[in-house]
Amino acid sequence: MNRLKDIVLSLLLLGIVVQGWVWLDRQSAESDTAQNDAVRLGDSLPFLRGTDRGQAPVSVRLSSGQQMATVLYVYHPDCGPCGTVAPAWAQHFSKLAAPDSPVRVIALTRAGFPAALEFADDFDWHVEIVSVDGLTMSPAERHLISRTPWVFVFDSNGVLRLQTHGADLDQVENTLALLSRAPNALHHTQTESRNP
Repeated sequence: MNRLKDIVLSLLLLGIVVQGWVWLDRQSAESDTAQNDAVRLGDSLPFLRGTDRGQAPVSVRLSSGQQMATVLYVYHPDCGPCGTVAPAWAQHFSKLAAPDSPVRVIALTRAGFPAALEFADDFDWHVEIVSVDGLTMSPAERHLISRTPWVFVFDSNGVLRLQTHGADLDQVENTLALLSRAPNALHHTQTESRNP
């Protein structure tokens, strides 16, 4: 009887070890996939799908050729750091979102409406709001909303020129200034800011 208990206990322990190994292997594979799916500097993304303020489907062309750049500001109403940077974003938006500006400014969120709009309105954001809530996303689109607050600057060809923490607005403005002087001045070797 004791021998049977020892065998059962050994099998249970072996099962736990195997499950632990499978779990670790799966986590490693998911991490590798997330790294492979990341949008990196120099990568292009022609468009982004979402829902606009009126909750109508929208396809945002990042490679429009009409603007100097498109800047995506990724936020979520339940993100504490987003609430911290939101007032600075409001001031920043007022500089960039002028009617004659060559920069398209979009606040991007995975939150649904009306929470996404309430947050933006609380901080007096006068920019385009796009939600990806409930959409099936490509790996690149998922990467864009994986961190908050985060900022992505795409040039007029839809090429990623900068990605940085939402508090690094000076870097965003510097990148936009470089793009305005010479759209090809930014090389693919520019480093990403604040890698987590």
